[in-house]
Amino acid sequence: QEYARNYELNVRKGFHKTPLYGFRADLSSKEMATPISNCSAVITEYEDRLKCGVQGSGYKALYNEFLAKLKTAGVQTIVTELQKQADEFVG
Repeated sequence: QEYARNYELNVRKGFHKTPLYGFRADLSSKEMATPISNCSAVITEYEDRLKCGVQGSGYKALYNEFLAKLKTAGVQTIVTELQKQADEFVG
């Protein structure tokens, strides 16, 4: 506990806080449920092949396919909502 208190008192006070410090996104609305679910499914479908590099030289085509499916799944809806919330938070 002493270490944590010293850290708080001495180290963190010198940190620069970004304007988004403390921001917590709220994606719990019904309108966000479908795009989040759809994008999550797309990520699950592609993540292993993209992270592990098993696609070899065809990774660019796979990556572009992944991005296209995310777009269809509604990723822009999520990005737009997050940006709106961040803008409101910063004020």
